[in-house]
Amino acid sequence: MSPPSRLPRKIRDALNLVDGVILTCDRLRYWIDDPLPSIPSALREDERFLITPRSMQYGPVWQTKIELLQPDADLLHTCSACACMT
Repeated sequence: MSPPSRLPRKIRDALNLVDGVILTCDRLRYWIDDPLPSIPSALREDERFLITPRSMQYGPVWQTKIELLQPDADLLHTCSACACMT
């Protein structure tokens, strides 16, 4: 049994309305060592998928930067099928 809350009744009622919290990330950034990776068209057409073909400043072995903006489960599942992201 939890101790009684010292919060006002209205705040406790509002907190009881929250079913759960989902943690997400705003952006995932990957660097890959292929200057021209083969990326499926489903990923290239998604506006949340950004690809920048340039070398990392202090790590020239990393040739291409890939960013996923506000990724959800569908986008991550599509990326997992991509050979360059595994």
